[in-house]
Amino acid sequence: MIELFRRLVVLACFCTGIGLAYYAPLDPLVIVKPVEPEKIKSERVLPGETGGLATGLPAPLISAEDRARLRPKRDPQVLKVEGPIWRDFFKQVIDTTEGRNRTKEWKRRFPSDPHPLPVLFFRPNEWPLNTLSNYLRPGSDRFRLLLEEGGMRIHLEIDYRTYSDSNFRIGGGMTNYPHPPANLFYPYRTMGLWMALAGLCFYFLLPTAKRLSGALRYDRWRVGLGDLVGYAFTLLPLALPIFVVGGTKQGYTEGWPLLLLFGLITPLGIFSLYLSAWFGSFQLALGDQGLQIDSFRGVWTFNYGDMKYFQAVVIKPPRWLIILSWLMVLASAGAARLGAAGRAMLLGSSAASSLAIEMKTGRTLFINVSDQMGGSALKGFERITQTLRNQGIVEKNEERVIRSLGFETVRLAK
Repeated sequence: MIELFRRLVVLACFCTGIGLAYYAPLDPLVIVKPVEPEKIKSERVLPGETGGLATGLPAPLISAEDRARLRPKRDPQVLKVEGPIWRDFFKQVIDTTEGRNRTKEWKRRFPSDPHPLPVLFFRPNEWPLNTLSNYLRPGSDRFRLLLEEGGMRIHLEIDYRTYSDSNFRIGGGMTNYPHPPANLFYPYRTMGLWMALAGLCFYFLLPTAKRLSGALRYDRWRVGLGDLVGYAFTLLPLALPIFVVGGTKQGYTEGWPLLLLFGLITPLGIFSLYLSAWFGSFQLALGDQGLQIDSFRGVWTFNYGDMKYFQAVVIKPPRWLIILSWLMVLASAGAARLGAAGRAMLLGSSAASSLAIEMKTGRTLFINVSDQMGGSALKGFERITQTLRNQGIVEKNEERVIRSLGFETVRLAK
């Protein structure tokens, strides 16, 4: 059972890791933006008969609609701050947005957009913004902080930004712009990465079962490739809504159509992992009386006298699985579509070789001898065919073709 336990633990670690990496608690954030002096000047209400309309035209020549349209916005509320802490805060914000401060602590506050705006994100409880708690609350308008330094008036615009599930859309991801940095919006992402890394360490460091003397086994690295396919078929359909929408919870509330469409593949991935666990624990010993197979499901002996004939078998993927893989290509976008197309083409051209031994009881014993790309997976399998010939078992020259997921090997326990 050690091989099955290995894959269950890794699967649990990866599922937990993905969930933590994209979990967004939707806590409010504060956007801080330096205000250009020219913008401050243009937003002041100009006195005069025109009511502050800087048009250069007499008031009688302007219609009421134009007056409403051209009236400039008033400056937001201004709070004057002072002291060395605020001076340092202003300096760090301005130096970071203008590219002079390249420290990691401040650069990671930029938006996560490809071409981020010169704004920085903070949590409301961070010093010194936590002293503005009376102004940082839901529904509050933008306001400005004013610092007078050396005869200069420096402004920072403060925007208290709240988030909700309605900010997530299928196909568009997070719609609230600018997008917050991942370290603030997804606070458990590092924990999720460590959880996935712990699963990988468990996979490679957990010892394998004791090997029988002279037994044939599948190469460990080939079993690992099977695990990779199994995890891909299991995790990608579950994680795709999360990746597309941008949140763990929102992926299943907003992206449930994707889950319904591709969730059918998840059971196939689980069966693939089950089959991979079988191959990982598989051992075949050639005895004087018959073949002995040892796996996590137990030990079975197949006597030579109970065998009717043996023949070569080619196992190809079912057509419905190939069609489904191309549907995943159509549902992907960008670089993900290229990767999905490559996987779909590989799946359509893949084929595995197997050895079928027909028993007199009507059961068929399948022993896979190559991978989907035609490479030898079971070293020394020639010893099996040679032993069967020496025992007088009939060999059929006709090659048999089966379209299935390759679970025939596990059926020998029936």
